[in-house]
Amino acid sequence: MEQQVAQQLVNAITPELWDLFIRMIITVVLSLVAYQVLRNVAAYIILRFDKEFGKNIKVIYNGQNAIVSEVNMRRLTLTLENGNEVLIPITKVAQMPWELVRNGNGGKG
Repeated sequence: MEQQVAQQLVNAITPELWDLFIRMIITVVLSLVAYQVLRNVAAYIILRFDKEFGKNIKVIYNGQNAIVSEVNMRRLTLTLENGNEVLIPITKVAQMPWELVRNGNGGKG
């Protein structure tokens, strides 16, 4: 009985409705991908316009001295004094606890 009801429901949906449904799913997926890409691009541009921040800049990250070893559209890579690398998503850079090192002194970043 339940199988018959399900079969009738599937048969009641016209090809036009299936097409609309598939287009909606594709639109949602593409929108989510575009949203992530645009977030990364916006965060990268904002970071690159900061004249004090860039590659080979010394920073204090979570109380440890580090050097910015790479900045790209997806992530920021910090190399700590002990040689460990910390990968931070570019969209999280604004919220991370870091300070720029200026003339041997820490300055809020």
